Amino acid sequence: MKNSRDDEDGNDDCGLSIADDAAQTVTFNVETFFRFLDTDDSGTLSYDEVNRILSLEPRSLNEFISRMKALQSVTEDAAVSKDNTLVTRTTFVHHSLDVLEQIN
Repeated sequence: MKNSRDDEDGNDDCGLSIADDAAQTVTFNVETFFRFLDTDDSGTLSYDEVNRILSLEPRSLNEFISRMKALQSVTEDAAVSKDNTLVTRTTFVHHSLDVLEQIN
């Protein structure tokens, strides 16, 4: 199934793709979802960018960011690691689904 927002591979710009099979398989690509959320193309997500789609309550948003920051790799950019309002692409891609499941 394709729509006007699909890329050339049939993937929706926000990271979802639906196969045209009897089971209607849904695939979620976290990397593509990150790029969709990263509106300023900085390679990091701010509170506003994270919550643009997720629409978390303030307490849940703070918990999400806090947990993501705790998981952030020490090898990532030191300036980003010190900024408690930003989450890097690597951290988001590797941990966001688990963290979202934990806080909900």
